[in-house]
Amino acid sequence: MNWNEFLELDDKYSNDEIKKKCIKFVFLWMEYNTFYNKTYDEPKERDRATALNIETINEKYNSVKERYLRTFEQLPCSEGIRTFIKNMQNGRKIYYDRNENNLEKFLNVVYQIRCNLFHGDKLSQDSNAKIIAWAYDCLYDLLKDTEVLTNPQ
Repeated sequence: MNWNEFLELDDKYSNDEIKKKCIKFVFLWMEYNTFYNKTYDEPKERDRATALNIETINEKYNSVKERYLRTFEQLPCSEGIRTFIKNMQNGRKIYYDRNENNLEKFLNVVYQIRCNLFHGDKLSQDSNAKIIAWAYDCLYDLLKDTEVLTNPQ
């Protein structure tokens, strides 16, 4: 069984769709992590995670990025329209907005959401859960039916 198959196992644990997506994000990231660590040689994990350069995924991203941007902008943010994710360890802003929105920028902001969840200071708040759920929805949408999730490692 690969990590992606675990995505269905959490259904019996929660009726809250946002919380379920947070659980699914963890397992989805584990599957993506396995792929990029076997595929790319960059020394830093962030560089491997954002190196995804598969033509079909690039094409798909370009066809859906407007939807990803629109839903990202609607996520809770104390500064109005959301344009970035803050690195919870050093305060640095990772931008994903109308000016910075290519596939690498998208993967970088999703990677930062992952870092904040796994290593940072993300509290169990509804606003943070919505950010993680957005990351799951978009990353799963982008990677489903691709070699990243369908190729057993």
